[in-house]
Amino acid sequence: MDELANKVPTLKNEAYKSYQQQQEDTLNRIGVLQNLDNTQYQRYRDSVTDDYDFMTYYENKYGTSKGLDMSNFQNELAHWQTQMSAAQSNLSDIRSLAEAQYEHNTLSADTRSSIDSQRRQSDAYYNYLNSQVKIK
Repeated sequence: MDELANKVPTLKNEAYKSYQQQQEDTLNRIGVLQNLDNTQYQRYRDSVTDDYDFMTYYENKYGTSKGLDMSNFQNELAHWQTQMSAAQSNLSDIRSLAEAQYEHNTLSADTRSSIDSQRRQSDAYYNYLNSQVKIK
């Protein structure tokens, strides 16, 4: 029994060491799992960040593209409006020239008619005078 009493502290120490070793192994396994979880979470966060960066990039690209398209549209619209204004001005000038030509032609016809009328009157008066001179 003395031998057994002498072995109890040794067995107790060995049992305690075994318990400590199991606890240490468990903690090591938990640490490995925690590291794996952290690694997985970091990969997830990287993926989310990449997705966010991707969306931000294309959002900016769309905004820039939209801005350029709007700018090009406004430039083309201004150019078109300038051309239309010039065309309207030319059309107005042509209309004014046509009206002036019409008035000139109308006045010329009236003037010609008046001249012809005066010539006929003059010819008639001349003929009348000639006939008067021959009668005497």
